[in-house]
Amino acid sequence: MLKRVRNLLLQGVALCLLLPALAAADATTSRARLGLFYEVTDGPAKLYLFGTVHAGKPEYYPFNDTVTNALKSSRYLALEADVSNQSDATKQMAAHATYTGGDSLGQHISPALTQKLQPVLEQYGIPMELASSLKPWTIATMLDLFVTQDAGLSPEFGADMMLATAAKQMNKPIVEVESMQIQIQLFESMTSAEQEAFLANTVDEISSGKGASTLQNIVGAWARGDAQALNKAFVDSVAELPPEAKFLDKKLIKNRNASMAQRIDGYLHSGSVYFVAVGAGHVVGSDGIVERFKAKGYKVRDMQP
Repeated sequence: MLKRVRNLLLQGVALCLLLPALAAADATTSRARLGLFYEVTDGPAKLYLFGTVHAGKPEYYPFNDTVTNALKSSRYLALEADVSNQSDATKQMAAHATYTGGDSLGQHISPALTQKLQPVLEQYGIPMELASSLKPWTIATMLDLFVTQDAGLSPEFGADMMLATAAKQMNKPIVEVESMQIQIQLFESMTSAEQEAFLANTVDEISSGKGASTLQNIVGAWARGDAQALNKAFVDSVAELPPEAKFLDKKLIKNRNASMAQRIDGYLHSGSVYFVAVGAGHVVGSDGIVERFKAKGYKVRDMQP
């Protein structure tokens, strides 16, 4: 039974590795302007850039005609990772998310954090016996998934998943800006202290209710297509991180902005038109992909109505 539960959790976590930007949006939100959507050009070279969230609601869709027609006219869909390949994602998670050789969670986090974690696990019906076999970063992302589901959201209706489905219906090849393996390696590269700080911050946010509030602000802004409000929500969320967890912004967002922008620049000058969809947190802000392209002299045009 525990093995089956663990496998189900790993499947969910594999779809939600980038969950720091998810929550419930207003039910009255119009899909006419949903998400962040830009056309990037450098002379004759062109691509489309869409800022996503990784879970959502069915009422967000279908995408408006501007987004749909741009995808139709593109040669490739480029995602952070191909979230539609669930089998591969689950295998990647299973290979890295758990301890082996008699190692366990209790050897890597303090007794104080273990005590704080226990009621949160109980809240979501997660046996401590199962959690003991998982690494701190795995538990943190898993807990984010449960909070997201509590908000009425599902990875099934994440913008990236919906774009992948649409691309397959149009027979568009899907390529990866990163990959699930690269994303897992980001978490694996955390030191023991960083993993503990990541988990501690997640537990504190759940216990205080701040996590849900932050997610609501972020996805609410995304659903309105409000880049300025979305960036403010991200900046505010980083400002509220405790000192020991500040590294998360650099490791999970800013460092990746640079590598993603470089990869996407290659798509722009490839001779083919790409529809690129990456997390909205990488698109906005002074260090985001849009500003990086503007600094190169590229023309970036807001495509949403």
